[in-house]
Amino acid sequence: MNGDSAVLRLIVTRLIGPRRHRASNFTLPPLQNAADVAPAIAAIIAAAAEGAISTAEACEMSQVVERYSRALAGEEVETRLQRLEGACGLAE
Repeated sequence: MNGDSAVLRLIVTRLIGPRRHRASNFTLPPLQNAADVAPAIAAIIAAAAEGAISTAEACEMSQVVERYSRALAGEEVETRLQRLEGACGLAE
């Protein structure tokens, strides 16, 4: 396969085409706080089990919920640290 790799890549993408996701009727439950994380994951699992979404879609949605959960945890740590620093007189 000696030749131009850009041309080869172009040919392959024309043959295979870009990855397309099918439309889904599944709506992720609203995420407002940490208490919403477990029900959201449960809804994703139920939708995948019923076949409403694919396992790949379930994985991607679960990653979104996980990242949201991590952001909440980071925010909580920051808030607690600021409170602790304020109580100890270390606040800036």
